[in-house]
Amino acid sequence: MAIKGELEHLHPIELLQILRDNRETGILVVDVGNGYIGMYFVDGKIAFAFRADRAYDLFTQKLVKDFVTALKTKDAALFSRLIARIKSSIAAFVSSTKGTFSFEKANFFVDDDVKEFLMSTERIIISESKRISDPEILERKISSDEMVFRKVKGADEMLSQVQFDADDYRVFDAVDGKRTVAEIIEYTGLPSIKVKQRLFGFLCAGLIQRAPRRAFRLADFLSVKLVARLIKRLRGMK
Repeated sequence: MAIKGELEHLHPIELLQILRDNRETGILVVDVGNGYIGMYFVDGKIAFAFRADRAYDLFTQKLVKDFVTALKTKDAALFSRLIARIKSSIAAFVSSTKGTFSFEKANFFVDDDVKEFLMSTERIIISESKRISDPEILERKISSDEMVFRKVKGADEMLSQVQFDADDYRVFDAVDGKRTVAEIIEYTGLPSIKVKQRLFGFLCAGLIQRAPRRAFRLADFLSVKLVARLIKRLRGMK
């Protein structure tokens, strides 16, 4: 089943989230207007990424063959050049705001040597989310400063797959299932845009989720009534 759409309606980070969440294996082709970007996914992780002038060239897999050759021959210079191309192509993809994309599932063979070098989609999501400056995109995930988030089960163990900076840790540690977005901003002392960029990234990377609304319990109601009675009594003592 294919996934098709336009980057104007689905940010590249959100597209990575879908492929990560569903552990997809296949090929993503992105038409950015002045060329094409191809990305090969294995179980939701990025195996290869490269750019080409023609869509056809994305399927020749020359880069894939060169990558495997570099690993097996231990050609450090070739390996370094290929990694640079892959990273450059990923950066071009996540910075694209216009274009069309199509993802096709494919059960292609990936050498075990290559599997060791699969790129963490979570790391890319968190890193590149910090570049999102459009408030409308951030509002797709954080629509209100009153929203509350909590860490998903096993989130701390997942940190080994990402690369946090100091501000990432500050925001992540402030997510406790109780603080609102506004309170996290106040607690961390970071600019609102920085906090929301990181929350956006954490959400798309599967580290946090929206906390359920706290139900109004009978005990809360009784406490309110008790306070009201105490106030009434204190007023009567005047």
